[in-house]
Amino acid sequence: MLNLDPLHYTSPDIHAQDVTRIFARTWQLIGPASRLLERGNYIATEIAGQKVFVVMARDRLRAAQG
Repeated sequence: MLNLDPLHYTSPDIHAQDVTRIFARTWQLIGPASRLLERGNYIATEIAGQKVFVVMARDRLRAAQG
């Protein structure tokens, strides 16, 4: 089995590259849909240093970051 060099788990520079190359370009799971079934239900969290907020509006989900 191949393992990454331990530096890949601890390096701030590699973490910054991962955030830019992976997390900023792909969909991220914020939580289960069952928590957003009714109008006004929301999930607030942080993903890769970015605050994320998702709320069930009248008829669909709305999301914001920042």
